[in-house]
Amino acid sequence: MNEESKKEPEHFDAILVGTNLTQSIVAASLALSGKKILHIDQNEYYGGQDANIDLETLVSFAEHGTTPHPAIRDFSITVHDQEAYNEHINPTKARRYCLDLSPRVYYARGRFLEHIVSCALDRYVEFTLPDAQTVWTTGHNPVALPLGIKGIGDLTTRFNQLSAALGSSSVPMLQRLQAIKRLQQFQSDFSTHIRLTAPELFGVAPRPETAMAGELDTIKSPLADLIGSGALETMQDLFDHYSLDTKLAHAVIVHGMLLTDAMPAAIPLDEGMASLTRYAAAMGRYTLAKGGRGVTSPFVVPLYGSGELIQALCRVAAISGGVYVLKGKLDPDGDAYRVSAGDVSFHVTADALIADTTSADTARYDETYHGIGFVMAESPDGAAKLVHAMMTPAGLAWCLQLDSRTNVCPKGATVYHIVAACADCRDAALSMIPGLAFAAKYTRDGGAGAISPYGPRGMFDVDAVLDEAGHMCTSLDIELLPSQGIQRRSEIDSM
Repeated sequence: MNEESKKEPEHFDAILVGTNLTQSIVAASLALSGKKILHIDQNEYYGGQDANIDLETLVSFAEHGTTPHPAIRDFSITVHDQEAYNEHINPTKARRYCLDLSPRVYYARGRFLEHIVSCALDRYVEFTLPDAQTVWTTGHNPVALPLGIKGIGDLTTRFNQLSAALGSSSVPMLQRLQAIKRLQQFQSDFSTHIRLTAPELFGVAPRPETAMAGELDTIKSPLADLIGSGALETMQDLFDHYSLDTKLAHAVIVHGMLLTDAMPAAIPLDEGMASLTRYAAAMGRYTLAKGGRGVTSPFVVPLYGSGELIQALCRVAAISGGVYVLKGKLDPDGDAYRVSAGDVSFHVTADALIADTTSADTARYDETYHGIGFVMAESPDGAAKLVHAMMTPAGLAWCLQLDSRTNVCPKGATVYHIVAACADCRDAALSMIPGLAFAAKYTRDGGAGAISPYGPRGMFDVDAVLDEAGHMCTSLDIELLPSQGIQRRSEIDSM
């Protein structure tokens, strides 16, 4: 009998397999609640399909046909500038890239950041503004959603982009002017609505700036009346009421602002309005000095990529007593489990086993496609310079542009994340990036435990991930990311 078999198996409150975002949130919640946990990952790095990896590792996946997770497959590298490619895949530069396998953006004001602050996770991860985001749709120029919005609740700039897109199409002048007028009316009604119904989100008096004191009772919200009447049930009904161009409203309002790929007719009006209000509340939250001007965005991204957030969660769990095993394997062995990592193995028991799970809406898409484009010289106009891309009739693609300021690439380079439901959309969008040196492309299976970019309630929906982790925590009788006795929830306003 060997020495290891004589030892009594160590007991844990929970064993977690896989270090994706959901598992890492649950692991941190357990550890912060005083539970004894064992967290295992088969890879030599944290994150699984949610990890961020360097360029050297990404190229290795493509060259050897390996993958960080069974749900991620079909890696390929397309080289457009061999000299630039050779320069940036050398170990010195390649290891300075932090590339998200599952790129995400986070609302500058929302549940996720509030939890991060309340459990003091912000000690280990920092956020900044993204460089730009862009939405493509068939038959129109790409609609860039750049930084530069000022004033809380001011949606005019976003809707003016819709107007500009209409203006660049083949729609007759009179029809374009009428469409622009309808967009402006919708913007005005929505601005009034959120100031009256959710003033606490904006820190302003619950009335338009032009209202005189004492006139609040006389101010009415046309949208509130419509919603209250029950005449409108979906976001499509809302677009029809204002006679908005459905394709562009879908691309910019639904896809670009609500971060969902769902059709407007499938989005209940109350959910859509709540998401629009969340978007408006996040706008103007933080400002960044760039190019001699102050720019802002409703979204933030972690420095060094979203994978850095997972590492911060694992770090918090480890500091609180969690045990981590990378390149590990867990196998049932009688009433216990056998943990092996290389030449080391030991037996453990646990009250709960949490295996790899998914936040993907697998009924919506069997596959989603991700492309990462690399530009070696920063363009002053960035994504706004992207030109018309023809796609499939239902084509929509979403692009996140990150420069060296976010610490995801070396100085002088820019990274573009392209996400689409079909490969044609992704490839068309990648092909239109000016100065593209090379691109990596791969596919996610919806049925193999992947966290698709198109989440249960929308693309990059971190609230859905929180909900899934919250359900797990409830079943384990613990609180989701419990506060550490630091009354800092209000500090989200001044981060």
